[in-house]
Amino acid sequence: MTFSLAGRCARTGMLGAVVTTSSIAVGSRCPFAAAGIGAALTQNMTDPRLGPLALDLLKRGFSTPNVIEALKAATPRSDWRQFAIIDRDGRTASFTGANCKPEIGDAHGRDCVAIGNIVRSAEVPAAMVRAFEADPKAHLAARLIAALKAGDEAGGEFKPLVSTALIVAHREAFPYVDLRVDSDPDPIAEHQKGIHMRRLILTLTLAIGVSAAAAATAPSLAQGTLRAAVGTTLNQLDPAKTTIGDEYIYVHLVFNGLSRIAPDMTVKPDLAESWTASEDLKTWTFKLRSGVKFHHGRTLDSEDVVSTVKRILDPATGSRARTSLTMVDSVEGIDPLTVQFKLNIPYAGFADIFADRQLRIVTKDKAGELSTQPIGTGPFMFKSWSPGDRMELVKNPDYFEEGMPKLDGVTLLVIPEAAARIAALESGSIDILWNLPYESVDKFKNSSTIRLDSVATPTWDGVILNNERPPFNDVRVRQALAATIDKEALVELALFGQGEPTFSPIPPSHPYFNKTLKFNPPDIAKAKKLLAEAGFPNGFDVPMQVPQEREQRVRVGVAVRDMARAAGIRINVERVPFASYAANVAGKAQMFVDGYFARPTIDAALYPFYHSTGSWNRQLWLYKEPRIDQILDEARKTNDEATRKALFEKFQAVADETVPSIIAYSAAHVNGVSKKVEGFPSTPMLWLELKDVSLKP
Repeated sequence: MTFSLAGRCARTGMLGAVVTTSSIAVGSRCPFAAAGIGAALTQNMTDPRLGPLALDLLKRGFSTPNVIEALKAATPRSDWRQFAIIDRDGRTASFTGANCKPEIGDAHGRDCVAIGNIVRSAEVPAAMVRAFEADPKAHLAARLIAALKAGDEAGGEFKPLVSTALIVAHREAFPYVDLRVDSDPDPIAEHQKGIHMRRLILTLTLAIGVSAAAAATAPSLAQGTLRAAVGTTLNQLDPAKTTIGDEYIYVHLVFNGLSRIAPDMTVKPDLAESWTASEDLKTWTFKLRSGVKFHHGRTLDSEDVVSTVKRILDPATGSRARTSLTMVDSVEGIDPLTVQFKLNIPYAGFADIFADRQLRIVTKDKAGELSTQPIGTGPFMFKSWSPGDRMELVKNPDYFEEGMPKLDGVTLLVIPEAAARIAALESGSIDILWNLPYESVDKFKNSSTIRLDSVATPTWDGVILNNERPPFNDVRVRQALAATIDKEALVELALFGQGEPTFSPIPPSHPYFNKTLKFNPPDIAKAKKLLAEAGFPNGFDVPMQVPQEREQRVRVGVAVRDMARAAGIRINVERVPFASYAANVAGKAQMFVDGYFARPTIDAALYPFYHSTGSWNRQLWLYKEPRIDQILDEARKTNDEATRKALFEKFQAVADETVPSIIAYSAAHVNGVSKKVEGFPSTPMLWLELKDVSLKP
């Protein structure tokens, strides 16, 4: 006898499964769940491989019916089998073999599927579905337990129950690791003890009733381990290849650059204790700190810097930081603690770029292992990474800054749903909520346990237009769209006022900002005239992708859709997972919403994005404008502030005229921080400065 249910919480996106059985051959080997992927029930006697197979197929994009067919094909000689699958979007499928009798059944509901085998009544799965659906606002684990109780009461208890198991992936009331509870670690021994399902139900119900911090099932954390929540899983651990803000947090904690950006955006020494430039700004010499150790114990030397730079410059590496180093003709180690660069152009800001995310120095002897066992020189060392779940870092006892870090470790928790991140902050399950959603700022203004830490940044969001694909390959169409946009309204609608409108990645707070440009109110007549000239007198239809996990960018997309409609630009907003942007959206879609974090210099914020050879340009708008190329090339060659200011003001005017895309605003960066956290400053670069942070008891 076995009955089970796999379900999804539509509100939080959590997935889980529960099973109870009289067969020691099924037990806790049946349910599987993975955050952001799906849940599976694979009742096939003693084969434990089917659940992981089902989840792997879901992860690859197979539909639930196709996953069922694959499981059937994997077990062709058995008809003692039952399968049920639910994916992350709530789509279900199931199969029951012919030998599962006398009473069998399955039932599909909203975000759930239940199956029963050799139970007293075929009503058992239906009763489980009804119980699961009864309270959609309840915690997923509580809903799974309610389904289990309903199955028992409907006639499931046909034989002595020896095994019950429950698994929940990403939940609110427990710390954010997969919870797996089962009553048969040793099936034979548990059968002899005659364990009954109700004992486990009582235990789980009590556990759900307590706070997350005190849950008995929670793994213990070191007293000095800080827990920070991010919203997106890390796709890349190699610092040279990282591309998203959540990855940059990890990079900043584990690796160092030759220079660093302080919270006040000034450039300071880091692995290099000093540097000098020739009079023509084409030869740069860096002196390294003595005695700096990598996490595996080897001492840093100049050849590590040479190896790092050459690796980034190698096209085969695929680093987007390659564009930042195109001025490098050669790099060599003069002695173990001296590195010299020869540049092909004068470049005043050369030392500054080594503070950026992808330009962190890696060890020459372990570079090939960075994606699995990253080794740096930073204040924290890599311990473990569970994709979609958590990264654990531990204190670097040999860190070169005396007395730092103060923490024993840092745990980065991946919590995709904003509501779940906020609930975790409120309950004390996390210490820092990175990038607090703007709509939640007011919620914590008068909190006794949480403080808001905010800083102005050059970080921007915008509507990306593919300049090589119709209709946006016509500048008049891009100008028409721009004429419909009210940027000041976008700041209110998307950021709840936490930012300022801008024309480019140069923020209004910067000395180079072009104050002669004006934010004009929408001009629908102008937009319609431009569209008619471009051959669209009746407007046009166009899809626009927005990242479903990035709420503020969804708001940008919806607001732009509504603004553009008056001119006849009919935008269909499509919500897609942010994790798929790099593969399916960036540089390919006609129109999408995206955004980028602050860069250490104005050159780094503009050249890779707007120059025709820029790496980020090829991933975004595919923009080519000879005037822009000339301005950016000239700005790299001069150290005169007045000349640079004039060049960058001209850049903004040309960009405003040619509309590569719509840069909406410069956003503030807000973190939600427990008042137990001391010494934490938010930074305009949006990474987490934690080396000087401590936790109050």
